[in-house]
Amino acid sequence: MKLNIRNKPLQLIYCNYSSFEFHLLLCTNSLKMIFNFLKDNKELKKALKIIWILTVSLSFFIIIISLFASPNFITSNIPICESKKVGKECFLCGSTRAFLTIGKLEFKKAYELNKLSVFLFTTLLTNILIFIIYLTKKSNKL
Repeated sequence: MKLNIRNKPLQLIYCNYSSFEFHLLLCTNSLKMIFNFLKDNKELKKALKIIWILTVSLSFFIIIISLFASPNFITSNIPICESKKVGKECFLCGSTRAFLTIGKLEFKKAYELNKLSVFLFTTLLTNILIFIIYLTKKSNKL
């Protein structure tokens, strides 16, 4: 449907809205295709579940270490980042110290050490919580 809009700002709003609507429809259709593919492919579903279990286990290990391990022990036993050796910083530089700082509930300092650390820590924690809810619902079905 083509509208005859003379006002330039309104034309831009309409075009952006139409573009957003198109992308939303495209995204929705893509998700439907992925879910249908997963529903039909039991082997892939099982493989993704194994990867999820491994990811949750690693996340749990990282969070436990950041909460209860000695910061001196960890920082002295972790190798220096390869980027630091050549005088650069990667996007994960400072994340070990930031996670240890999050373990002390000092989120502002952790953010200063590594901008991604608070988001990453929250993502790991959320992943663990979703997995626990999944296991709880699964055990209730049995």
